[in-house]
Amino acid sequence: MKTLLRGFVCALALFSLAGVTVAAPHDDDHSHKRRVVYVDNGRYYADQHWNRDQAWQRQQREELRRRAEWQHQRDSEWQYRQEAELRRRADAQRYNDWRYARSNRNHWQRGHRYHGPTYVVRDYRHYHLRTPPRGQHWVRADNRYLLVAIATGIIMDIATR
Repeated sequence: MKTLLRGFVCALALFSLAGVTVAAPHDDDHSHKRRVVYVDNGRYYADQHWNRDQAWQRQQREELRRRAEWQHQRDSEWQYRQEAELRRRADAQRYNDWRYARSNRNHWQRGHRYHGPTYVVRDYRHYHLRTPPRGQHWVRADNRYLLVAIATGIIMDIATR
């Protein structure tokens, strides 16, 4: 019996080196079926184990692919948020530069075009301003009140209060 077993093991080892598929009977209630043994990189697989191992490897590859997609999505969302933050900061800096440059310069002059933010003063009497003529309105800019033509944006008068 030992020599038979030794001979079988030696034959199996030779077949594994050659990469040959070996069929062997097994000892369960399905003894009439033959189990196929696969040899792969020195590992022996029975039929159901081979399939189970292949399924497990497929699941692992799928899990790695899903994780890579998820990580890529997270990275791209993070990148988008960073770029949005940089754009927001650049816009804020430009706005602050514009406000600082406008407020520190005496740039509103009669006859020039007003191109700043439009804060229309509707209660001009509260600020002791005269009633604007038809087609003009008072605009507050840099703590000054400008009488601006609605259609053209030309500054007609400047009042400092």
